[in-house]
Amino acid sequence: MTRLLVAICVGAFSVVANAQTILIENVRIFNGVDTKLTPGHILVVDGIIETVSSKSIDVPDGAQVIDGGDRVLSPGFIDLHTHLAGQ
Repeated sequence: MTRLLVAICVGAFSVVANAQTILIENVRIFNGVDTKLTPGHILVVDGIIETVSSKSIDVPDGAQVIDGGDRVLSPGFIDLHTHLAGQ
């Protein structure tokens, strides 16, 4: 029982330790619906998009900031090129 409790605690602490906040600035956003790209900024907290804004977003403490360099960002696409044929 003690080993199980220790394993659960270690697992819980590792999730907290891996928590990450990323601010992606200066991108053109393709949302999959509109025909025009929207200039903006995106805040991602623990792997989930929290904020999408055309205005600057205040940098949260400890956040990694990425300058998108006016590149196109397409949130949600996870695998644009796949070969499904097995070998």
